[in-house]
Amino acid sequence: MLGHTTQPKSDLPDHISAAFVGGGSVSYILSDSPKQSIYWLGQWQSAGEGCSASRPWRVTYTGVAAKGELTGCPSGDLEVWKGKLRGVLAEAGAFAESHRLKGFADCFLKAIESLESEDLSRLLKEGEELPDTGYCVEARQLLAAAQRSWVFGGMGSWNDLYFESKPDMDKYEYLSRELYSAIISSIEQSVNSFESPR
Repeated sequence: MLGHTTQPKSDLPDHISAAFVGGGSVSYILSDSPKQSIYWLGQWQSAGEGCSASRPWRVTYTGVAAKGELTGCPSGDLEVWKGKLRGVLAEAGAFAESHRLKGFADCFLKAIESLESEDLSRLLKEGEELPDTGYCVEARQLLAAAQRSWVFGGMGSWNDLYFESKPDMDKYEYLSRELYSAIISSIEQSVNSFESPR
């Protein structure tokens, strides 16, 4: 099961710290068995000089025994989650349009279109897709929309915006938190919706 928690040692909100290496939410994989339950946490490090441009990171997973009640994000009704993500994307898109941020508005529109696309071959790029079996169309649509709406980063990203008007800035900060949360939850919901083929 895929899950996440907020950064324990950061003064920045997760959607802002996501611009930095090791920032953003702390994601984990929860493996559960009759003998032991383990949280698997990934640590990202630069692969160093001489590494391939297509593989600049070295990722190491460390298992930590789960104590007490297990926490994860079991999958719910994917149509409900699609509706939640669609609502946030529509609101963010309208805000971007009203502030002449065409690139972001187009990004959010394409993500919304992904929620309804029946052309599964165009939903996800190679290496981003879910396995061929065990996942329904709604899971693939939700994951594609979440990936296409990722706008959090450094210079030139959604995080790099500023508005003179306090109401606009307040709205932008609210939308940023809501969008980040909806994207992270949508990824978890889609991945955790796996059903073993019969």
